[in-house]
Amino acid sequence: MEVQSQVRILRSRRISHELQTLHPVPVQATVVSLLSRWYSYSMNIYEHLGVEPVINACGSVTRLGGAPMPAEVLEAFHNAARETVSLEHLQAAASSRIATATRTEAGLVTSGAAGGLTLGAAAILTRHNLARMEQLPCCDGFPNEFIIAREQRSGYDHAVRAAGARLVEVGF
Repeated sequence: MEVQSQVRILRSRRISHELQTLHPVPVQATVVSLLSRWYSYSMNIYEHLGVEPVINACGSVTRLGGAPMPAEVLEAFHNAARETVSLEHLQAAASSRIATATRTEAGLVTSGAAGGLTLGAAAILTRHNLARMEQLPCCDGFPNEFIIAREQRSGYDHAVRAAGARLVEVGF
């Protein structure tokens, strides 16, 4: 490692320690708080990043940022961001809540449509077999073909293939 890199790391650790000593809130929260104040005073986050907002005439789609979040969701997100929990326990609790709300046996929080398709395809491919789960996306030794109507191909095909599935087209 270069001397300059080592100096930067030591300097950032020292600043981090000093910030934590001065303020009991974790450094990340302090930095985020300072940045959010700066953004709110000067410009919105998209302007700061140089990203031009678009008019969404499609509805709730992941590629356009998903659905706008109601104030209650943003408040819950803000409150949750202040704590640290086991993601395994959080996922189990969320699964239970989703299952109750949708009257199904389980639920799963994903990063969006593509994440849901990848995890769903992985579940179909592995069928509760731990050895298969460890092997993904390599599907040597077990079936991995998914039949799909040619007209139904979409930009989300990659999400299914990412799990190891091979798409087989049928139709015109």
